[in-house]
Amino acid sequence: MKHLVITPVIVILCLLFFSQPVSAASPAANSQQITLTLKCWDNWDYDFDKSYGGVMIRERIDQWMRQHTVGGKFDIGEDESFCITYINVGIHASASDAQANTLAFAKSLCAFLAKAPGFISTKILSADATSAVIELGTPKQVSKSKSNKTKE
Repeated sequence: MKHLVITPVIVILCLLFFSQPVSAASPAANSQQITLTLKCWDNWDYDFDKSYGGVMIRERIDQWMRQHTVGGKFDIGEDESFCITYINVGIHASASDAQANTLAFAKSLCAFLAKAPGFISTKILSADATSAVIELGTPKQVSKSKSNKTKE
């Protein structure tokens, strides 16, 4: 019979604890959710599964994401060797402009990738209030073969 008395008390305490409003001091109160898509050039020598600077590119990015997202939490949607989409990415919202926050987050990741040991070139293709797309790598130069044929 003791379990019948304790169980409702535990349930009530849990409801009270988890139903608390988010305070301004809470990290979740100063964050926003975005989707981040990273793409590699199709003809780049590397992809997310290859080692670049001694560490797999995917591992470097995942480690950075854990350190720079709210609570270190995010989900991975699409996951291929040339494209990764991170969803439910909680970023710190330091400005009231959501697009500025997203752009600042994307620029910060690009700056990280540009440093040693990777020295990966990046380009932000787009950034709005809810998403950003970054392209990694430099495309190989495709030489144009000159034709010696003349038009008659």
